[in-house]
Amino acid sequence: MPAPADELYVGWEPVAPRPLIRLESASGLTDSVSHVYWTRQAIHRGDPVAGFEAERIEWVPLDHAPGLITDSKVPSAVTAAVLMLLHQHPPADG
Repeated sequence: MPAPADELYVGWEPVAPRPLIRLESASGLTDSVSHVYWTRQAIHRGDPVAGFEAERIEWVPLDHAPGLITDSKVPSAVTAAVLMLLHQHPPADG
């Protein structure tokens, strides 16, 4: 389950988050694993307390993901992989 501290980084609290994918972005170099969750609803709890953690936080249509990635607007490999997964195979509700 996502850590409650995540809300501090983005200012939004996910409602009923569900596991989406587990990624090893540097497999073979480290044993670091990213556990990614998804939700269709989030509650705005205020501005991020730890705003320095992200250069920019904004909602954009998922259809914009490929262009943002191609234009190098998404520097994180994990974020880019998750956006493309969601773009190509959106999770079913329920």
